[in-house]
Amino acid sequence: MTPLYASHPFKALVIGSNGAIGSAFVEALRADSNCIHVETISRQSAGGFDLLDEDSIRFQASLAGSLGPFEIIIDATGALEID
Repeated sequence: MTPLYASHPFKALVIGSNGAIGSAFVEALRADSNCIHVETISRQSAGGFDLLDEDSIRFQASLAGSLGPFEIIIDATGALEID
C-alpha cells in the first residue's frame, strides 16, 4: 500500500471518529504502516465529547495533548457552524 501521508512515522488525531467519514479515516490511518498511533475522539469517548460543552472539549484536548504531537488532525464531526 502506498503510504497515506508520509514516508516517516507519524501520529494522527481523528475527532468524530465513530461516524462514517471519521471511521473511514481511522481505518485508513491504521492501515498505514507509517502511522504509529491514531487517537480517536467521539461522543462515546471516555469522559464524553460534546461540541456544545466546553468542559468536554477541554477534557478531551487535555487527554489528546498528552499523547501528541500529531502530524495529522482530522475534524470529522460534521459541524460546519455551531450557533
